[in-house]
Amino acid sequence: MALGADGTFISRSMDRDPVHLKEILRRSYAHKGTSFVEIYQNCNVFNDGAFEIFTDKETKKQETLFVEHGKPLLFGQNLEKGVKLDGFTPVIVNMADGYTADDLWIHDETDRVKAGILSRFFDNPRKGGDHFPRPFGVVLCREPPLL
Repeated sequence: MALGADGTFISRSMDRDPVHLKEILRRSYAHKGTSFVEIYQNCNVFNDGAFEIFTDKETKKQETLFVEHGKPLLFGQNLEKGVKLDGFTPVIVNMADGYTADDLWIHDETDRVKAGILSRFFDNPRKGGDHFPRPFGVVLCREPPLL
């Protein structure tokens, strides 16, 4: 993501989710500052099926994390998994183990440090095993600095 370029609006969406994409593009357009929107878009010539794991009904809920400002990071078929911070280290937890929303990482789209951590959730889900889901939504939204 464009955090290294000091963008003040950093987000990700996908072409197969037009409602989400529309909201991200609306917010990006309204933002006063540098906006970066990464769109996962299928191309049947060069990358056919490359993002299918994030859009297929069977795998989408396990492999995607839709972040919303002020809400806990939850994912899974029935939101049975969450992400909490152990210091600055993200950890996946099972909600059935007694965790509550208060124990989880609450997304703050104004926090550049947490945006940096979130932008590194880039595990390859095809390798299997425990891995972080891919975040979608507004990762960072801050007022641009005054010049």
